Order: sequence, then structure tokens, then C-alpha cells
Amino acid sequence: MIDFKHLMTEAQRMCKAHPDCNGCPLNAADDCLFNLSTAPETIMLRVVMWVDEHPRRTMLDALMDSPTTNASIAPDGSVRLCPHHLDPAYGGLCTDGKGCAALCRKCWSREVD
Repeated sequence: MIDFKHLMTEAQRMCKAHPDCNGCPLNAADDCLFNLSTAPETIMLRVVMWVDEHPRRTMLDALMDSPTTNASIAPDGSVRLCPHHLDPAYGGLCTDGKGCAALCRKCWSREVD
């Protein structure tokens, strides 16, 4: 089961993805179901289904989707390349630009639009 804070965060992300409510799973006959009169189970089910269909896109996803990359993933799931070295605007989480496996995993897992 999804916890309330995570549900609300994902519901907000879903609303942001549908600013005019068109195509939103919570939009029923031009009436948003995200209100107190809707059964919580209905809201939770629709949000969870949407989240499953629309996973968060990470910096690593963007890197691996790039046609010009030939980066490889280490066995521990990290990329031994600081995003800061690709573009200083990315700003790595490490302080020296050299990083470590744990910080690199955290950095590459950041969400991108």
C-alpha cells in the first residue's frame, strides 16, 4: 500500500502533468475526482495506476536515452561519471567533483523534467 505523503506527492505530479485536466485519470465528465466526496480508494487506485504508467524520469534515464552516450552502468548500479563534468549546471552532490559510488547513485537518481 502507498503511504499518504507519497500518494499526495504523486497526485500533485499527476495534476502538474495535466494542467487543464484533459486526459487526467481523476477527471470525470469535466469534474475533478480529487476532492473529499470521492472514496479514498478510488483516488488511490487511479493515482497508483498513473504512477505505474508514468515513472519518474531520472538524470540516468536521460543519459542512457541519449544517442551519443556509451556510458556503462557499474554492477552496483552507479555511473562513475559526475554529472558536473558533463555540464556544470547539473551540479554534482559531491564537493570535490570526484564523487563516490553512493553520491553518484543519488545524483544520477535525481528527477528531470
